[in-house]
Amino acid sequence: MLQSRLYIPTRRETPHDTESRGQSLLIRAGFIRQLPSGVRAYLPMGQMALRRLCELARKELQAVGAMEVHVPHGEFEEMLISLVGGDLRSYRDLPKVFFARRSLEDGEFLEVCGFECRTESAPIPTFSVEDSPTPTLPVNGEGEEIPPFTGGYRGVLLPPFRRIFHRLGLTVIETGGQGTAWGFVVCSEQGDVFGTCAECGFSMPLAMFPLTDSEMNNRESSTLEKVHTPGMTRVEQVTQFLGCSANQLIKTMIFQAGEECVAVLLRGDHTVSEEKLSAYLGYSVQLATPEMIERVTAAPVGFAGPVGLEGILKIGDRSLRNAGPCVTGANESDYHYRGVTLGRDYEVDRWADLRVAQVGDVCGRCGIGRVQGWNGIEIARGGAVPPEVIERLEAWYMDENSLRHPLRVERFNVNLSRLFLALADLHADDRGVVWPIAIAPFEVHVVDLTPSDEEVHRIACELSACLEQQGWRVLHDDRPSRPGVKFKDADLLGLPYAVIVGSRSVQEGLVEVERRTAQKREKLPVNDVAALILSWRKEDLTE
Repeated sequence: MLQSRLYIPTRRETPHDTESRGQSLLIRAGFIRQLPSGVRAYLPMGQMALRRLCELARKELQAVGAMEVHVPHGEFEEMLISLVGGDLRSYRDLPKVFFARRSLEDGEFLEVCGFECRTESAPIPTFSVEDSPTPTLPVNGEGEEIPPFTGGYRGVLLPPFRRIFHRLGLTVIETGGQGTAWGFVVCSEQGDVFGTCAECGFSMPLAMFPLTDSEMNNRESSTLEKVHTPGMTRVEQVTQFLGCSANQLIKTMIFQAGEECVAVLLRGDHTVSEEKLSAYLGYSVQLATPEMIERVTAAPVGFAGPVGLEGILKIGDRSLRNAGPCVTGANESDYHYRGVTLGRDYEVDRWADLRVAQVGDVCGRCGIGRVQGWNGIEIARGGAVPPEVIERLEAWYMDENSLRHPLRVERFNVNLSRLFLALADLHADDRGVVWPIAIAPFEVHVVDLTPSDEEVHRIACELSACLEQQGWRVLHDDRPSRPGVKFKDADLLGLPYAVIVGSRSVQEGLVEVERRTAQKREKLPVNDVAALILSWRKEDLTE
């Protein structure tokens, strides 16, 4: 492919307002553009790399029996259940796995959906992965490796995606486990905060990390006292005025869930996890408006409390089970209570784990280890389709005894756009992106330094044609640009191998060859180029 015929709008200046170094480099290399609406557009080189990423995933999924489909816009798993669920009525029809690449408003996704039953006569198949490389497993306190989550179609999907991430040169951490959402995360300083238990190795976003009851155990008696706190709506204002710590204050937060409002009670030093609350209630939730809060509590925002709060479901975070006398809002403007005691002054309708985990919390999975924090980018997430969706869509099958059971459906979504950015962020140096050969838009960059020189141009053209005939994907820079511009663009594009054809080397009967990861050039005869880069390619594919 001649570079002069491609649209590759490289930039020298660093763009402003980018999320990460990877995004900045992709914009500078002419792979993507960020539209004013926030949507990311993929230009020709970016689209080529994204297509190769999808093809890599497609081959691995098809190798374990997954079948590609095309599904219009909408919830993938629900539309797929509606499309094929009616034909999967017998245990003999199961298991089945389908996948599709989809372009949604917030990016490009690879969505996978597995249908299965759990009868003895139709066991979940297993696949050998003895020859497949896998990332290093986390280690518990005794130095023993912790096995990753498996079971059902999670066990089927894990091997191909491990192979994919290995070929992309990514070290991923598997999050979640049996009975929870699960996924893959790439460590990155640019990402969200995740937690890992130092004992059992369980990993999860802090917003969803399961926790035990609070270790606090203070049930001393105290007199209920109403205190004037004019204009004090924030935790730090109230605690400073009353001379108490944030863990001695109860926040009462009002959320809208469906058509109803619920009150969530938690300590002042904790944060409500809307993800946990949504999962617990089975509805999407959002903070209630000031008008709703005043209607429910008879007080403006900042003064809600559990004492005397009626007509609303009160859910307490488990960290309050053993809390002693606390400070709370008094459901009256400019007033708080102190000495508030559970059981005497208020009751909780339900208890649940509803807060965002903090570093040092006790893991709710094993009840022993402490949560350690780290930053990462979640590139894939999976989980079971909720039973209510299965029931609503009438997805069932008959077992060998002609008994009806609900289908078990697992979904798994890979955020290709986020993975693409993560690759550019992690595989980069001060010169630009360094693409893994598995998804590079071209493998070899033939840089024709002086196209006006007939001999140099002839050798560059013949070398490009020869490599293409051998199956290499070649980008031939035939532009009449200065050598400095060509070298800078080659660095930004970050193709695995470069062959530099210049008049000085040609006079010596040689060309220069560079391996992008090594940043070192070698001079050799033209006839030896293919053998050298082939040896490099074999090394890069097996590392």
